[in-house]
Amino acid sequence: MFGYSIYRNKNVQMCLLIRNMNMTYGVDFRRAQAHCSIFGGRIGIFDTKEKLEILQRQTRCLWVNFIGDDSGYTWGTKQGFIQVYNEAKHSHLFFGGQPFIKMTESDLNAGPRCGIYSNRFRLLTTESCYSERTESSYKSCFIHEVCEKSLYTRDDL
Repeated sequence: MFGYSIYRNKNVQMCLLIRNMNMTYGVDFRRAQAHCSIFGGRIGIFDTKEKLEILQRQTRCLWVNFIGDDSGYTWGTKQGFIQVYNEAKHSHLFFGGQPFIKMTESDLNAGPRCGIYSNRFRLLTTESCYSERTESSYKSCFIHEVCEKSLYTRDDL
């Protein structure tokens, strides 16, 4: 299992595969490997709370997928404010155990969210999975991966 030593090297671009500990089905790891290799990245697997906390201690910015689970390891934004999402407290933002976002309470359309890790807030801010913005075009919500890119890495590390 890699992710510890590789991730401490500020010059390494890598991808982290965030796995849901309660999943009963497998993640398409080979697709994630292939996708990240296109961008010169590496894969790391964070499948425990302790390993996830390592990610939270980093000073880099990473695109991270939301994966529904029962342990509260989900983050997001609502109306521009960063907050931790909890299904018990934010049930209107969840569907099938996964966080979805609605623009209004009566909105019938909801979409899954991805996020970028913010060292300043020690949380994730979110971006739509289907964003057409250039900086998010390399990531895929469907294979539960995160790719680190230099434009989200601080130069003063």
